[in-house]
Parts: sequence; C-alpha cells; structure tokens
Amino acid sequence: TLITAMEEQDAFRELAGEFGATTGRPRDMGYFDAVATKNGVELQAATEIALTKVDCLTGLNDLKICVGYEGDHSENPIWPQTAALAPIYEKMESWSEDITGCRKFEELPVAAQKYVL
Repeated sequence: TLITAMEEQDAFRELAGEFGATTGRPRDMGYFDAVATKNGVELQAATEIALTKVDCLTGLNDLKICVGYEGDHSENPIWPQTAALAPIYEKMESWSEDITGCRKFEELPVAAQKYVL
C-alpha cells in the first residue's frame, strides 16, 4: 500500500501517463514522500536526486508533500513504511504556468521553485 496515495489517482494517472509499458496496468500515484526520499538518499549516500513529472503538477489544487508519519514507528523507526501509519502533509502553493519547456531552475515559477526546494 502506498502510504501517500492520492485521492484522485485516476485523473492524475491519465494526465501523467502512468501505466505499465508492457502490461498497461495503472501505476499507484502518490504525493511526494520527503521522508522516504531522505531515507533513500542517506542509505545510498546519494549527492543528487532527479525529480520527474513536476510539469504534471501544474494546476493541481491539492498539492502536498509528506513530511512525516503519525502512528507506531517502533517496528522500524528508520524505514517505517507500514499500513499502520498515516502521512503528515505540508500543503504547497500550486502554479498555473506551463513549465514543460523549463530547463533551468530560474525559469520555474516561484511556487514550483519552492516545491523543488
């Protein structure tokens, strides 16, 4: 189960084209999970990450980032991905500008820059 699953997965999945290349099965869609990403970056000693499909977030009214979890972390406090947890979200301001042509950070609208940071 995806802990940050979006309520409106179907519409967003269509917009983002998130279906299996071979099977055509719909992929799970969720809000950005900063906790899981931080854990993955630390585990792999990564120095950079790539954010993809940010352009698909344009105009999304309910833009959120998972910044923590509520629930029992005692089973695995480092990687607490269990169904017993609930995400803690930070709401983000959306943007309406088309960013598909943006290739530099400075070209993004301020709200998109804040989302990336």
